[in-house]
Amino acid sequence: TTMVQPPLPLVTGGNKGKRERDARTLYCGNLRDSSGLAGFEDVDSHKVSAFFSGLLKQLPEYQAKYGTLPNPVKDVRLGDRKNFAFVEFWFEDLCATALEFNRCGFQGREIRVNRPAGFVEVPGMAKPMDVSMLKMSGVIPSGPPTATVAAVVDPARRAREMYLGNLPEGQMTAEAVH
Repeated sequence: TTMVQPPLPLVTGGNKGKRERDARTLYCGNLRDSSGLAGFEDVDSHKVSAFFSGLLKQLPEYQAKYGTLPNPVKDVRLGDRKNFAFVEFWFEDLCATALEFNRCGFQGREIRVNRPAGFVEVPGMAKPMDVSMLKMSGVIPSGPPTATVAAVVDPARRAREMYLGNLPEGQMTAEAVH
């Protein structure tokens, strides 16, 4: 048995390396912010990684192609409050497959799995592996997203709005922003 090795880091010029990394990265939201909540486990990068790894490793296609890869997740970057994460996979097809895990249960919450904001799909991107066995067994949800998770954002509204972050708490007013 030959061991599958993660690829070596790409040394490229321009944005090619970033585009390749973006194609392997997902946003994972609605994680439990357990700070100060008794009885709830803290979310950490190892638990998020183990969640995705555990689901992917159940797939026969994953076993055939990557069976000896120790962990399909390359990196997990948690937000400050640990209620969202960016998850980077070793290969594009693993990332495409993990998109199918949207609305799965993780630590008592229905998580959102999607491409990060601003991601632009390009022709020739990897296709997801077959996850039908996980859907049939109820491990991952099948059917349309629930209304609470699938918020529709008006493209015109998105074009005229802007997120401002890292502003001093209690010191910003609407007048200061305008």
